[in-house]
Amino acid sequence: MNISKLMSGYFLNENYITPIVKPETPIVAKKSSWNSQEKTMARVFEFKKRKYSEKFLLELLMYNRETDADLEFRFKSKKVTVVIKSRSPYLSEIEVEAAEDIDKIRKDVMYHFADRESNE
Repeated sequence: MNISKLMSGYFLNENYITPIVKPETPIVAKKSSWNSQEKTMARVFEFKKRKYSEKFLLELLMYNRETDADLEFRFKSKKVTVVIKSRSPYLSEIEVEAAEDIDKIRKDVMYHFADRESNE
């Protein structure tokens, strides 16, 4: 099997690769609400009621037992600030997954209260 025949659809000619994405198609990265720097990610979660922020904080404390990420929490009234710090010189997959999990925890907490308030 000749590799150039197999790859002929990918090459304009023998020396140049054709672009996979058309130039008129914009590539837009998913916007994250996490503020990330070299070794840390941070986000402030604001809630309408204090009991929502308290429940969120309790869920974060339970999640902290399971994760390998280094988490820091700050709680003030209806706001919870979460800081994820990397032990390595850069953010790794562990920190990114922790941020995604924390976003899911917030959704779960809000769903929990939305379900209870609709039944009252």
